[in-house]
Formats: sequence, C-alpha cells, structure tokens
Amino acid sequence: YDVNEPQAVAIVSAMQKKKGFSLIQGPPGTGKTKTILALIVSLLDQRKRATSEDMSTSGKLLVCAPSNAAVDEIAKRLKEGVMTSEGLTSPNVVRIGVADSVNASVKDRILDKLIEAEMDASSGKDGAPGGKWGAKLDTLHQDIRNIQISLDDVDREITQAGSDMVQMSILRDKRKTLAQKLTKSRILLKDTYQDQKNYGKEMEISRVRARQKVFANADVVCATLSGSGHDMLTQMGVSFETVIVDEAAQSIEISSLIPLKFDTQRCILVGDPNQLPPTVMSTLATKHNYQQSLFMRLERNMASEINLLSIQYRMHPHISSFPSKMFYQSQLKDGPNMDKVSSAVWHALPQFPPYRFFNIMDGQEKLGRGKSIFNVAEADAAVALVDMLCTKLPTVKFASKIGVITPYKQQVGQLKSRFQKRFGNSILDVIDFNTVDGFQGQEKEIIIFSCVRAGYGRGIGFLADMRRMNVGLTRAKCSLFVLGNAHSLNSSEYWGDLVYDAQKRDLITNVSVFAV
Repeated sequence: YDVNEPQAVAIVSAMQKKKGFSLIQGPPGTGKTKTILALIVSLLDQRKRATSEDMSTSGKLLVCAPSNAAVDEIAKRLKEGVMTSEGLTSPNVVRIGVADSVNASVKDRILDKLIEAEMDASSGKDGAPGGKWGAKLDTLHQDIRNIQISLDDVDREITQAGSDMVQMSILRDKRKTLAQKLTKSRILLKDTYQDQKNYGKEMEISRVRARQKVFANADVVCATLSGSGHDMLTQMGVSFETVIVDEAAQSIEISSLIPLKFDTQRCILVGDPNQLPPTVMSTLATKHNYQQSLFMRLERNMASEINLLSIQYRMHPHISSFPSKMFYQSQLKDGPNMDKVSSAVWHALPQFPPYRFFNIMDGQEKLGRGKSIFNVAEADAAVALVDMLCTKLPTVKFASKIGVITPYKQQVGQLKSRFQKRFGNSILDVIDFNTVDGFQGQEKEIIIFSCVRAGYGRGIGFLADMRRMNVGLTRAKCSLFVLGNAHSLNSSEYWGDLVYDAQKRDLITNVSVFAV
C-alpha cells in the first residue's frame, strides 16, 4: 500500500486487535488519510480471505467523522481507488447523507442515488412514472368539473323549456348521457386513486429491495457521526463489526458513541489530541468537560497502546523542528529529503527563509466588536511581507499559495481590509484569509501567522491554548512567518519557548511599525 513503517505498524496493530478500541495519532502531514485508506483496504482483504461464514453484513466497514468534509475526502479517495501490490482496488462505497451537504465528487455514491439507480435497473426504465399519476388525476378532475358544468347548463335549459315536450325530451336524453359519463368518470377517478396507492406500495417494496441490494453489495459505508444514527440503518438491522472514526479528537465523546450501536466489535479512532478539540459554545458545558473527545479519554488509559504516525511529509524541517519538540516530544520526524521537497525559489532571498519570527515591537492590540481583538501593526506587517515578496519575485505566481491566519475573527477582517487597500478586492481570490480554527486540516506553501496579542501585562488569552498554537504553526509547507510581540508572548510558557527557540536559532527579526 506504499505506507511507511509507522503507518504499517498502526495498520497491523489495528487489524490484530479484534475487539475493543485502537488509537492512531496522526500529527500534521503524517499521512493520516492515506493510513485510513490502506487500513480499509487491508480489512476488506482480510474479510475476502475469510470463510464464507464471515462474509455477511457484519464484515462491512462503517467509516465516520464529525464533518462532512472529512467523510467526503475518504469516500472520494476510495471511489478513485487505492493502489495496492495487486493494482488499483476500488471498494464499493455507500455515502449516507443529504445531497446538499455532500461534496459533488461523491454525490453519485449517496444512498438515495444508488437506490434510484438500482430501481431503474431492476424495472428496465429510465425513471419512475410516479409523476404521471398526478397528471392523470388532474385530467380526470378537470373532466368531472366540465361534465358537472354541462349538467348544470342542461338543468337550466330544462327549467326554461316549459311546455315544449320535444325540446324537453332531447334535454333529458342529453342529461342522462352526461350523468352516465359523470358516473364513469368518478369510478375511473376512484380506480386511479387506488392504482396510485397500489403503485406507491409496489414502489416502496421495490425501494426496500433496492436498498437491501445496495447494502448487500457495499464494502464501505461512509457517514458523519450524527448521520450514522439514521433510523433507516437501525430499521434494516445492519451491523458493522468494525467502525473507523476519523478526526476522532475533534468530536465530542457522545457523538463518537453513535456508530457503535451496530453490534460493533472493534473501533479504530484516528485523530490528534494535540490539535483543536470539538467546538463547544456553552461555558457551563465546557466547565464540565463536555468538549472532551472519546480519543482523549481513552488516551489517558491506553497511552502505551497509541500508534503514532511519526513521519511528516508537509513541512520544511526548519518549520517542523519546533512543533516536533514542543508538542510531540521530538518524536515527529521529517520524511526523506523534506528540505529539498519543500524548498522554494524565495528561500534564496535572506528575507524569506523557511521559518522566521517577526517581532512587531510597537504594535498594540485593540478591542473590536464581539470582544474580539485586532492589531493594525501586524496587519500592515503582513501586507509589507507579501508586497516585498511579489516585488522581489515578479515572475512567481503566488495565487493560492499564501494563507494568512490568526486566532481572532476581528483580525481576519482587519487583514482583509488592509490587503484590499493595498492590492485591490481581487486579492481575496488570491490569498486565503482565515482563523486558525477555520484553517485546521488545510495547508499552503506560505503561511503568515498573526498572533495579535500585544497588551502589556494582560496575558495572551486563548492564543495560549497549545493546540491552537500547534495548528497555526503546522499549516505551512515551505515557509512560515510568525508575526507577534515577543514581550507579550513571553508571558505564555509555550509561546515564550517559541520566541526563545527563534532567538537561539537566529531566526528572529525585530520590526518597528514605523519602518513597516
């Protein structure tokens, strides 16, 4: 499966543990999704080689994650196929979810779409004729209304005919014919309603059969954690011997329990508790540890059993050095030749090495709306960096290569405003501006990280969260530029260590807002 040694160890360990929980910790850039794909194909291969007794519905895999994006990424890559020693393997994937929430690349694997396709194939038709009943019933109702109008007209004429017996006889014959026609139309309407009802029952039976066939042919069922609680799965009596949960450290504990109700024997949790936890808005709930993930709970009791994916393929070694030491006890190693793989043309310029901390000395944090804060000096410094980069390297296309991130929403707005003022509104299509939380799971060639905090003696607020710090420092592939106030950041143990590390490595530049 073209996996490295730590990935292979994690896969084998998870496969050998037939019952209970397995934990795989995937730090940034360590090939977490690739490991999950190889694990899925390995488990399916294991089932394939098992006896026919084991090849029941229980042999199917349920793959979940808290977000649609994570589920869709796995479903998409399974659909495209996983390369093995025997060639490309493409498991049969079923995606449970609402079409509006599912990525376009896997909409054809949504359960409802697969059921419709199976029903069409079984009936030999291109589409269900359900819509024709409505048109037929509308026509019959209109016919009955027209006949009733004609009858009313005849009754009026009979009243007006007086003593003209010949005319009266003609009108009575006409009325009799219309009355018979009305009776036939009403009978036909009643029969049509019954036919529609019978058709609906037949269609429901066909739908159930099609759904059963779709699940019978499925190798992997993909759903969000909440989606795995769908009543339909319970009603069908589906069971999943093995459940894999991606982004397990980003899910609240009770959500991770939902997919375990299908007679599950083995659950494999994949995530990184050193990155951002689930978002919980209630301070009371947070106080009672509601934001704790199942991964974090098990980590405390199974620390020696966690399999760490310890080789990263994203960051230049100068970028990964500090996060590895600070968050992963120096166990996170660089992949082969990462200094060459992540080298960039701008590294030749002394101002733009792979990693540098810019100490914005005289910037000040200010309180914006919603108690969020911003720092104009850091926003201007970010503009100056990009401006200089584009000026020094006019032939390099930086579109979609730069991300500017910050922990604070108000600073995102400030950054956008300053960049638009300098480069025009189109800059928002070229550079990705986001909060650190919003950027988790993404990467860019260049990341500019604006810390914002510069309020002497005030502390650094939720910037001090080491998990948020870890996410912010591990998004860059080629260059990471951190903008912050060294004096303020030194009030935090972790950020103080970063400043000290930058000084020790001679990777700190003092910047005056006036110079910017």
